[in-house]
Amino acid sequence: MNIEYMTQVKENPVLEGFKNRSFSLDKIKQIEQKFNHGKEFPKAFREFLFLAGDFNNIAFDGIDGIEELQEYAKEDLEKTKQKVDKPFFCFSCL
Repeated sequence: MNIEYMTQVKENPVLEGFKNRSFSLDKIKQIEQKFNHGKEFPKAFREFLFLAGDFNNIAFDGIDGIEELQEYAKEDLEKTKQKVDKPFFCFSCL
C-alpha cells in the first residue's frame, strides 16, 4: 500500500519500546465487510490499519485490539439505550 497520509506512523514504528503491528490488506477488507457494510474506510484510516491496526503505539484503541473495541462500543450504546443506525467505527471507549 502506498502511504500518503500516515507517513509519521510509517517513519516511527517503535515508540517508547512499543512496536506497531499491522493488518494485512485482506484483514482490512474483512474488517470493512464486518463493520462498514463492505465499503472501504477512508484512505488515511486504511493506511493506519495497514501500518498499525493489530497493535499501535499511539493509543488509538484498547488493549484487546481494535475489533474488540467495536464490541465494547456496542455494549456501551446498549447500556445507555442509544442506537446508531449508520455504520460506525470506534477509535476509543472512555
